[in-house]
Amino acid sequence: MKSAGLITAAGLSSRMGSFKPLLELNGLPMLVHTVYSMQNAGLSPICVVLGHRSEELRPLLEPHGVLIAENPNPAGSDMLASVQLGLDKLKDCDGFFLLPGDMPLLSPGVFRAVMKKAEETGSSYVIPTVRGKAIHPPFIGRALYGQILSYGGEDGLRGALASVRRVTVEAGDMEMSRDADRPEDYEEILQTARKRLGLSDDGCRRLWDDCWTPEHVRRHCRATAELADHMARRLIDRGHFLDRLLCRSGAMLHDLLRLEHRHELAGAAYLRGLGYERLASCVEHHMTFDDLHPGLTEESLVFLADKLVKEDKRVSPQERYAPAMEKYDEETEIGKRVRRDLTAALRLCKLYESLTGECLMAGENEVMPC
Repeated sequence: MKSAGLITAAGLSSRMGSFKPLLELNGLPMLVHTVYSMQNAGLSPICVVLGHRSEELRPLLEPHGVLIAENPNPAGSDMLASVQLGLDKLKDCDGFFLLPGDMPLLSPGVFRAVMKKAEETGSSYVIPTVRGKAIHPPFIGRALYGQILSYGGEDGLRGALASVRRVTVEAGDMEMSRDADRPEDYEEILQTARKRLGLSDDGCRRLWDDCWTPEHVRRHCRATAELADHMARRLIDRGHFLDRLLCRSGAMLHDLLRLEHRHELAGAAYLRGLGYERLASCVEHHMTFDDLHPGLTEESLVFLADKLVKEDKRVSPQERYAPAMEKYDEETEIGKRVRRDLTAALRLCKLYESLTGECLMAGENEVMPC
């Protein structure tokens, strides 16, 4: 099933008092995080409907490869008008997920659960719920496109779909399903974003500055982040949902306090003190695979990317671990852990290759198809 994404961001943000799409979360505009939430779920194409202050939003969206539609009358029209404008660009897709631009926290798992329900039931209208309460994003199938595009009656999009039998599926949680209607909503979203989402590159660089991270460590972190980002994108393209920004920023910050004793614990404690819980988890687990989920999660992807970069050059896990293997005998506790971690890194390489068809150990500075 080819599912697209449709984001409506044409409104005036009158209840908020500030322009919601540009409100910052973890160093990025809220609307960009909303786009990321759909991209993390593998939705393509994604269309964003702009209206009010569109000239400010277009430059922010262009680097992310989304389609853009323009609502010429955002103050005098409703969501249905924006959906009709966006849907006109998505006619070739089997269905689309609809999301307002002020819902930046949704995890890929919500989209996954709704997709699965739509495929199992064949329904063209599937809505996620949390404890029985309907939330965004609904999935709307191709069979309903004509009904939406031709509707001109009352009650907007709700009226257009009033006669359609909807299927529901329990997915997500209330914390991640918040929208930003009022200033107090934004404050809650800010806290959740820190706890659960990744950080912008500029935000990571500011933390490097705050912690006096040496330049050679920054070079290693940048190279590791580029690889983690590449792997996350390839996995998402193959249907393995991940938070790409969390993978990237976790790798950017994994050696944040590299000169400290047990630097992975020191870095994690520092980030937790700032409220970055998931980022802290990525940093805490980048040294060893012990206690990590056996699959490719954000934490294990940061672990693997680190094991494929020495200084700022691509290497194989064997080359990365060679000095430690030579230094620590296999009978010592450290030696045993080193060998366990090397085995885990090699296994993750094979898992990645089986999912993407891309070899990670093709040679220094190479990532190539198997």
